[in-house]
Amino acid sequence: MDSGAEGRVRSFRSGAREARVPCRSLLELRPLQERGAHLPGSQGGVPQHARRMLAGRSVRARQPANSRSGEGGGGHMRIVLVTPSTGTIPPERDGGTERVIHDLCDGLVELGHEVYQYAAHGSRARAVQLPYPFRQFPELEIGRFVHYSMPKGIDIINDHTFSSVLSQYSWDVPLVSSRHVPYLSQARNPVYVSETMLKTIGMGQGHYIHNGIATEHYPLGERKQDYLLFVGRIIPDKGAAQAIDVAEEADMNLVIAGPMDDEAYFKALIEPRLKRNPRISYAGPVGGQKRQSLLKHARCLLFPSQWQEPFGLAIIEAFACGTPVLALDRGAVREVLKGYPSFVCETIPEMARKLHSLDAWAAPSELRKYVEANFHRRKMVDEYLRLYRHCIEAPTPS
Repeated sequence: MDSGAEGRVRSFRSGAREARVPCRSLLELRPLQERGAHLPGSQGGVPQHARRMLAGRSVRARQPANSRSGEGGGGHMRIVLVTPSTGTIPPERDGGTERVIHDLCDGLVELGHEVYQYAAHGSRARAVQLPYPFRQFPELEIGRFVHYSMPKGIDIINDHTFSSVLSQYSWDVPLVSSRHVPYLSQARNPVYVSETMLKTIGMGQGHYIHNGIATEHYPLGERKQDYLLFVGRIIPDKGAAQAIDVAEEADMNLVIAGPMDDEAYFKALIEPRLKRNPRISYAGPVGGQKRQSLLKHARCLLFPSQWQEPFGLAIIEAFACGTPVLALDRGAVREVLKGYPSFVCETIPEMARKLHSLDAWAAPSELRKYVEANFHRRKMVDEYLRLYRHCIEAPTPS
């Protein structure tokens, strides 16, 4: 990369997402060693450049007096989480992967483990924060940055980048690669978010751990309002146009909530129908309490995904709020809805027909209990700890 590259823009693909970011040369960043970074295995603990970035902002991971080491067994560990740079952890609005990483990070800290998190500026967690030097930091450069600034004495590294970029480097500690998107990779110790992904993308090689959420952070809605809900990025893969098809065929109100990540798609297939049909509304990107309020009060969440869905986090978030979900049978949808197979549909007309009999299918409290039993954060964290222990005791050669 030439040193005059500042101001250029390049497009790069990180798993399922494509971003356009300033292309700065590594020469412009200055060698990390000159900024006080330490090579793996050298002295210094947390790198000096990281200390400068963290000055006055970071808090070392705490060990609660009543902490336990988790069902995964073993004792205290020093864990590094490396996250995508596409958004903060947790996200301000949309970002299912980022919400999952946040829950994993806080869950590990609650159990007394010392966690270091590489993440975008503005991220918040109970771990020690190691922020990337630029927004939308390219994943190739994330790999270089992490490789030269790794804290000393780490027990395991968990890579959550979409391209599993850390697998390109050699490490003197075990590496686990969380695969959040359904694309082939050369990731080491891959752990997929569903058994479906493990079988279809991983060809049975690796592990799977279901995503989990802290249900106590989601309000239960016993009384529903008269609208259907679509939550997700406004792109063809997520099926916002198909959600409109369902609502119009069922003659019901629909709220669409999510970022307009494909403007051409929105203007061609969504915006004209919003203008024609007053029963269809667009709420824009939503997060926090607004997002939870929409999930809590919706009569039903529509999940007409058009791609091989790796998990479907919105499904369990809706269930945690006591809201039923109708979903097309794509990817891991049937796996996530194993306890409610009647919620899985093959066609748009089937979804529309089933809307008229939803009230008799499941009570809000039962939907929430299903998530608590199968997809709670505690379960996800304990399974990650078991995997960490397995890799530490019998590490894959790096």
